[in-house]
Amino acid sequence: GIIEVIEGPERLALPRVAGYARGLTRAWALLFGVQAFVLFVLIACRVPDGLLASFGAQPPFALAGAGWSAYVHLGSYALVAGFLVGEYAFRRHYLGHIPHAPLRQFMAHLARRWPALLRRFAAD
Repeated sequence: GIIEVIEGPERLALPRVAGYARGLTRAWALLFGVQAFVLFVLIACRVPDGLLASFGAQPPFALAGAGWSAYVHLGSYALVAGFLVGEYAFRRHYLGHIPHAPLRQFMAHLARRWPALLRRFAAD
């Protein structure tokens, strides 16, 4: 998995790490699933001749008008970035028995290991 590629198999073998990784995978999947649904609804309602717009549907919540465009072009990315930072902070607390690199160092390491992650996903 991702932890093995980024931090090595030794890290995954530490207490509570494998269970945390499984829960984190579910949390990311849920975030991206909800994100995909929200973006689909917004775009389908707002794009002229969109799938739902042709039925007179309007986007939910306060995302009518210019708000939908801001969310599609910026907010959706900010949500993912915020989740990443929030998860990192939670992980440091939940897995406090394991040393963690500072956020900046972790992000730099993640960026360096990104090609290896892509190769791993392509192989799976």
